Amino acid sequence: MHEPALLREVMVKVVGVIVENSVHSHLYALDAQLYYKFSVVMPVTKAFVEQADVSFYVNALTDLAPADTDRADVSELGAYINNKIGAKFNFYSQQDSIDSYNDYFVSSLSFPTMASGMLLVLAIVPSAWSALISVRVMMSDFTINLKVGLSYSRLRRYIMRVFP
Repeated sequence: MHEPALLREVMVKVVGVIVENSVHSHLYALDAQLYYKFSVVMPVTKAFVEQADVSFYVNALTDLAPADTDRADVSELGAYINNKIGAKFNFYSQQDSIDSYNDYFVSSLSFPTMASGMLLVLAIVPSAWSALISVRVMMSDFTINLKVGLSYSRLRRYIMRVFP
């Protein structure tokens, strides 16, 4: 197959099939996932990076998902990439991504949540207070309407006609 990162033909040996619905989450958007459907996963070695074209550096490095390695090897790969192209890459595990998400995203939501809660309370309390005051003021009108069947103003007009 033609490998655009190397600008040459590459012989690829299939050693397995990706499990159905294989995904990995993005670092700062854990709810966004990259599915590996119709993907060819190739091992990236030091020789591969040395032979790669600039398009590989620009496009492919952000999609690297190192597998079957430890923290020291990944740190060494990050240092090599930094020396080669001058860009610092940090590789995180899934747990590192979740911890980062909890540290930054959840804590950044605390202020807007508290502010909207306070605004909600400030909107509900005056409206409830106003409704209670209105009921108290209209209590005499309700009472007269229930007993006589007239509104307070109509009853007053009738009384003023009878007793001027």
